[in-house]
Amino acid sequence: TEVLVSCCEREEKETLIEKYHGMRFATPHYDGYDNLLVRLTDATTEQLTDFLDISYLIKAPSSLAKQITE
Repeated sequence: TEVLVSCCEREEKETLIEKYHGMRFATPHYDGYDNLLVRLTDATTEQLTDFLDISYLIKAPSSLAKQITE
């Protein structure tokens, strides 16, 4: 299965796993980290775009993230 690693807020991780019914998931390797895996075959282009945008906003320096959100 082809997967993509995406970032999320750690406190939202379990909620996102439940919300996306297996499309977004974690393995023991990612326990304690703010990352989720995404099954590429199950995600739409729009969902992938959203997941990548969110990942960028989480990891980007605040000065760059601010430019995107303005």
